[in-house]
Amino acid sequence: MRRSALLACLFALCALSCRDPRAPAEPGGPCGDGELGVSYGYGRPMTPLEGGALSIEYGLQGGYHVDVSLRFEGELNPDLVDVSMSLEVVEGENPWEVTGSHQTEAWYLLFPDEGEALGCYFYRARVFLFDGEGEIPTESMVEGLDGATALLKLRLTHEGGELASEERFPLRFIPPSP
Repeated sequence: MRRSALLACLFALCALSCRDPRAPAEPGGPCGDGELGVSYGYGRPMTPLEGGALSIEYGLQGGYHVDVSLRFEGELNPDLVDVSMSLEVVEGENPWEVTGSHQTEAWYLLFPDEGEALGCYFYRARVFLFDGEGEIPTESMVEGLDGATALLKLRLTHEGGELASEERFPLRFIPPSP
């Protein structure tokens, strides 16, 4: 009798603790609960954008780029996501039609570092800048963008769908070191 009762208890515990793999995922997860949203920042650990501006910087390979860190919070599987961004100048002078783009496919988002808010992070998404001809812009081309306003369009594609975001940011040119 005791053996039967013990087996019944073990079976009940197993049934309660084992989830049907065909069942939908439980709400919440490594990136948080609820509707998926995005926050913009800079660096690792992620800090707010200085003055709310995106900085145009000179890269080691001779081009110009804008770095931005992203924090995604909400229901999201952080494995194998696609992150694409485009940058378009919407206010200010841009005679050389400088634009920017970033594309990462099948990537893994990271969990927060100590002291960072809950969410899944994509640190240093690099938006590369090009002129209207698709070439690397010169310093004088991007220097003229200082103070202009850019529209940054983000699209995150994940197994559960897509997140699209558009934000306006002022641009700040940082001259290369001599």
